[in-house]
Amino acid sequence: MAILSPQSARELRRIIKESTGRDISLGEAYAIWHYLIKLLQLLWRVDNRREIPPPPQQLSLFSKVRKRR
Repeated sequence: MAILSPQSARELRRIIKESTGRDISLGEAYAIWHYLIKLLQLLWRVDNRREIPPPPQQLSLFSKVRKRR
């Protein structure tokens, strides 16, 4: 199911109507929902998450290490 769907816009419209008493259009609900998603992506940095680097290669006790001169 898509995050931004007519059903989610209608639900947001109903929540705004119950909490503020203001009746908004379906287009306004889409716009508000779109900006809420953008804000959450910005706060959580969903698109710009760094990948966890792989652990460094650990030498075993018995491996021979070349000495630099």
